[in-house]
Order: sequence, then C-alpha cells, then structure tokens
Amino acid sequence: MSCKYGLGVALNRAFLAVPAHFGFAVCMGTFYGRAKVCDVRRNGHMRRINMGLAYLLPVSMHAFYDATAMLNSDLSTNLFLAFVVICNVLIYRRIKREAREDTLIV
Repeated sequence: MSCKYGLGVALNRAFLAVPAHFGFAVCMGTFYGRAKVCDVRRNGHMRRINMGLAYLLPVSMHAFYDATAMLNSDLSTNLFLAFVVICNVLIYRRIKREAREDTLIV
C-alpha cells in the first residue's frame, strides 16, 4: 500500500488547520453564548435553537473541512483554502459585530 499524501498536503494542512479550527471554535462559542443569554432571559425556545446551532454548525463545517482534506486533489485543496479564508473573514466580522452589540446580562 503506497501513501499518496505528500509534503505539500502536510504543509497545506499545517498552515490552515489552526485558522480553520479557530473558526469552528468561534462559531460554537458565539451560539453557545447566545444560548446562555436566552437562558438568563428565560427564553427556552431560543436557548434550544442556539444550543443546536452551537453543535450543528461547527460539526458541519468540520465535516466539509475533513472531506476536502481527504480528497487530496487540486480542486479540494482550493476549496479548502477558500473555505478557511471565507470562514475567517466571516468570523472576524462576527466578532466585531458581537463586541459592538455586547451588553451586560443581568
């Protein structure tokens, strides 16, 4: 059995894995934080929705990440790179927006 994964794949994954996982964590944390706000405000319905999103969105993002990582083609590598870049641009925008709209929870 020969290994079709080379140094190029290792380097791509090494430099993109950390930013990708950062994006997954921020996505999860954003919705988990919203769920906690809903819990304090006694909004059980929105708490459950946000808890579901806190789990499902990062899992879905990671599934796409894994799929593109395993295909090992030029197309999958380019999709992977675009995904990580777009994900992080959206995450940075989300962080700015959440920080701007942040209020004290009492």
